[in-house]
Amino acid sequence: MISSNILTFYKKDKNGKIIMETLKDHIHLCLEFFKKFKETKFWKLINIDLKEKYAEFAITYHDVGKIFYQNNLIKDKEKGIEYLSFKGHEFISTWMLNRVLEKFNKELILSGIDKRTIEDIKLLSKSTQFAVLYHHHAMGIKERLKELDMINIRELTEEEYQILSKDFSSIYKIKLEEIDSAFKNFLCNKNDMNKKLKDIKSEVENINSEIWRIYQSSPFNKKVMLTFLLALVYVDYKASQISRSHPEETPSFFINVINEIDNYAYNL
Repeated sequence: MISSNILTFYKKDKNGKIIMETLKDHIHLCLEFFKKFKETKFWKLINIDLKEKYAEFAITYHDVGKIFYQNNLIKDKEKGIEYLSFKGHEFISTWMLNRVLEKFNKELILSGIDKRTIEDIKLLSKSTQFAVLYHHHAMGIKERLKELDMINIRELTEEEYQILSKDFSSIYKIKLEEIDSAFKNFLCNKNDMNKKLKDIKSEVENINSEIWRIYQSSPFNKKVMLTFLLALVYVDYKASQISRSHPEETPSFFINVINEIDNYAYNL
């Protein structure tokens, strides 16, 4: 592990300059930018109760899969740089998010909500999963799932688990043990990680199929799901600009597009 914190970004350039970002700091920044996004017409046009709660689930869990990638260091000798690669982290994030949603939805339904709200919960849950699963790549899910076996993924140490547990309590307002009784066993058990990854891939494929069934079922569903995706992409890249960019770097075309939201989304 490179740092005593769980990292969502790490890069050392050819001059030895290091830029890194912790999971906790990234999520805090994303939630701050979400306050701004909620003022856009995009968001205000989605008239569903609980939409903010579910969007916050997407924001707080979209990078949590990166906890397994803390040893996935890539050294590019030709460019003289090294960096952490998090390729495929969105699959593990989606798997972990699904555990949280299952528990939250069950408790919500048992609280005695009406039938219409139950239908809204189904749509909001799929919108949340859709945003996390597609916040980096819009195509090639099945092909990229196959590559998960080739990534240097490993279990957490006890120290890392305690850091993550503390972060979950402060940011996510939930204890890891409350999500799943077998959660720590999955995170820290050194036995049979390949089988665990196989189970994750199978579950994510099923989630993805259900996502597209819901997406295609009505124009309204498409609007809600795409708005959730836009919200996550917006806050993710706005936060990344602050903590991951070198001050002398020229913003990418995509970053410039994201910044355009600030220019017109409040006046549509």
